[in-house]
Amino acid sequence: MAIKGKNRAKSKPRPAARAPRRDPVAVKPPFFQRRWVQVALACALGAAATLIVIWVTNGLRQNDADARSAADAATRRAAATAWQQEVESQISKVGTPQQGRPPLVFPAMNTALDAMKHGTVPPTAADTFGGAADGAAAAVKALSAFDLAGTIEGQGFDVGQALSFTDSKDRLVNALILYQRASDVAALAAKTTGAQQTTLTKTADDLRNNAATEFQQAWITYGEALAAGGINNTLPTGATPNLGG
Repeated sequence: MAIKGKNRAKSKPRPAARAPRRDPVAVKPPFFQRRWVQVALACALGAAATLIVIWVTNGLRQNDADARSAADAATRRAAATAWQQEVESQISKVGTPQQGRPPLVFPAMNTALDAMKHGTVPPTAADTFGGAADGAAAAVKALSAFDLAGTIEGQGFDVGQALSFTDSKDRLVNALILYQRASDVAALAAKTTGAQQTTLTKTADDLRNNAATEFQQAWITYGEALAAGGINNTLPTGATPNLGG
């Protein structure tokens, strides 16, 4: 009796189990090559570039504005200087400059008129008054002929500033006209006697006082005009102009 299974093929050995297959590991790119980093950097650089452009643009605009402002200031100062030179040239012929105060105008005329108010007629009174009248008339003519409107027009002054120039001219001319009239009347008074001399002397004194008041206001307005042009010619606080009389 044959042994069962003796000739059966021997069972083949089972192959060993394979190790589990590993998925490929993704290698991350360097930090600055990562997409999100590049996008963030691009946005940051774009914002920085925008800020730089704005900063540069604003700086250029400010520089242009500063340059225009400096040019306008120089133009206004030139116009104010022209008026200052004309006024001081004419006033210096009839007055004496004073530090921090308006000039003392027509000092000889004031002295002679004050003497006549006290009953004394100086020997040279007629000549003194005649010279004062001539000086005032010459200053009136020169200031009236000066083209102040053309000098300040288009030079960057606003309406109020321009008005201070024209007002100072008008007041200076009016004050000088009053001084001229006061001198003319005083000259007549010096040639008369008695009650007529007294009356004419009082009239001349009234005109002189009105002229002094007008000149005081004119000089204040004149200082405001110069200040509008960048020239400091204002009176100290509390100063009272000494105009004679």
